[in-house]
Amino acid sequence: MNKLSQVILAFAPVLMTPLLVYGLAEGWLDFGAGEKDVLAALPWFIGSVVFALSAVVLIMKGWNLVRWMRRSAVLSTAVIAGLAIIAYMTSWLGVAAPR
Repeated sequence: MNKLSQVILAFAPVLMTPLLVYGLAEGWLDFGAGEKDVLAALPWFIGSVVFALSAVVLIMKGWNLVRWMRRSAVLSTAVIAGLAIIAYMTSWLGVAAPR
């Protein structure tokens, strides 16, 4: 598998994001939260961009398919988990909605 086809493979999740949003917006996919389901595409998009960018760097360094996929998946999962922890910790600030 040459480098160009590996880069295209790495960007596949990013290219699938509009399909995910469209499926959620049209109601073909339903996670039970109504219109808020579309917000599920945001972590998907962030994770897939991190995956693609780290994969491109590792592909250009000459890593093989299994190694760069595994490393990019771990990195993108760690970024999403870190952002979730930050969001959870900011909920401790106690900022209340105006009455």
